[in-house]
Amino acid sequence: MDDRQWTLAELAERTGFTVQQVNELITGRTPITVETAAGLDRVLGGTVEFWLAREARYRAALVRPDDPSRLRGCVQYAGPPLSTQDLCAPVDDPDN
Repeated sequence: MDDRQWTLAELAERTGFTVQQVNELITGRTPITVETAAGLDRVLGGTVEFWLAREARYRAALVRPDDPSRLRGCVQYAGPPLSTQDLCAPVDDPDN
């Protein structure tokens, strides 16, 4: 969420998600769906495709537990303020 310094409750209110849904998205317990991506796009920017690509990269990284670099570029959520960095972004990806 960049420098917005929103709480989970504020992000939930702005996106129309529940606080629980936002928490589950941030912690990776629930995937980003097309509908979720549309809400994130509307509130945080990017595009639906951007959010879905981040989700796909994150999930793909999780299925490669033997690759130590699989989550390089990911930032674990540790509490407010939030950042779009909370979701995985590939390191040195020339497309992003």
